[in-house]
Amino acid sequence: DGPLFGAFGAYAMDGSRTDRSSMASRLARWTNDEAQKDLLEAEPIRGDIGILVMPETQTFDYLLNREMRGEWYSQSMWGAYQGFFDNNIQADWVHIDHIEDYKVLYWPYPIMATRQHSQRIQEWVRSGGILISEGCPAYFGERGRAGAQQPNYGLNELFGAAETHVEFMPDISGTLELDWDGRRVRGGIYSQSYAALS
Repeated sequence: DGPLFGAFGAYAMDGSRTDRSSMASRLARWTNDEAQKDLLEAEPIRGDIGILVMPETQTFDYLLNREMRGEWYSQSMWGAYQGFFDNNIQADWVHIDHIEDYKVLYWPYPIMATRQHSQRIQEWVRSGGILISEGCPAYFGERGRAGAQQPNYGLNELFGAAETHVEFMPDISGTLELDWDGRRVRGGIYSQSYAALS
């Protein structure tokens, strides 16, 4: 179909065998051979922390900033991974559907989440999970609407904090910095301040 016609399919356009179909057959026989059973049942070593992957955030980022074509999301994800890597912390990419497999999750660029995914995160934390989130968690919810209360969808109670100020300023936030325990922390795209709930 589409751009794959005659290019990467295992068989020719008329269904006849090709060198690719022969190789696919060899690989299938090798993979299903009993000798590979232990190899195929092996699992990678679980990382020290999971980086939360939220598909709706990636989609929303693309729509929010079409000029960058969703690069804020990918740059934020890459930056989180690089930060852990540089500090000898093994991080795994963790899709929202698999958060139960991890004890600690880092949520980069969390600006959009569905109500269902927000509730799932809250249940995971109440069950003992540890969530570390960047600012603006679930700022935008269903249909891209900003929540009247921030963080959105009850995440304010989960974090024990409410928004006091927010600015979305991607064009001028390249030098956004703060001091955290004597360390310089850089940020960008948006800034959100909180006050503890009483």
